[in-house]
Amino acid sequence: MNYAKKNLRDVQDSAVQHGLSATQEARFPQSDLGAEQTGMNFLIVKPGQREAFAHRHMPDRRSRQGKRDLALLHLLGSAGLRRAKAAGLLVSDVDERRRAGDARLREAIARSTSWWVTVRYGKRGRTRAIPLDEDALAAIAAWVKTRPAAASEHLLLSLPRTGQPPRALTTRDVARIVARHAQAAGLPEDRRTPHVLRHTFCTHLADAGAAVGVIRELAGHADIRTTTIYTAVNDDRLQDAIAGRRRDRLRLEQLDSD
Repeated sequence: MNYAKKNLRDVQDSAVQHGLSATQEARFPQSDLGAEQTGMNFLIVKPGQREAFAHRHMPDRRSRQGKRDLALLHLLGSAGLRRAKAAGLLVSDVDERRRAGDARLREAIARSTSWWVTVRYGKRGRTRAIPLDEDALAAIAAWVKTRPAAASEHLLLSLPRTGQPPRALTTRDVARIVARHAQAAGLPEDRRTPHVLRHTFCTHLADAGAAVGVIRELAGHADIRTTTIYTAVNDDRLQDAIAGRRRDRLRLEQLDSD
């Protein structure tokens, strides 16, 4: 039996068993919902941009293209994949591991499932596995259900309109898809790249208190000094918040004494 075809059916069956098809319809209604309302809160990179997302279109989840794009955005933002790794994923790289996987990694991903995405041939020949959260799994399951038949076993495919057969997405395709949706969401030009989603993934882990080693493992950083940048920035934000609270308290004390 072709493993890729079997895995396609497994992902589809999981959508039914977990109620993800119905969940997706409820969670992702077709409307001008913001990132937080569509399970795409990884796209919110700055607090000041929340209002912009509340009035912008996300991928049209009624269309095959929209389902593919949403799956891609989740792989970048919810799983922290580099664009080359997202483009290179095979269907068989998404699989269920009920009794496998590092518990620390699952705990670091909010609302994680028993489904993982495996990144192969990473830097220096390493591989790593990232647990998928419910929204990411729902998005991938929805795409798999409408994924066209293709000679390629890559998960993400092009959707040509000229009668040409589907092919694996290129890194340029990935960048173009991200830029299109980021522009529609009102992000400035310097925030419209796949790396911004990966960066946000790491930042959210640090904000949630994940250990440096866990962030490094999930992100696939070859050098731990790259990972410590996120924890250092998180510490700086914490110190700024503490300093702000102190200033507020002193201001209140001064007002009370007047």
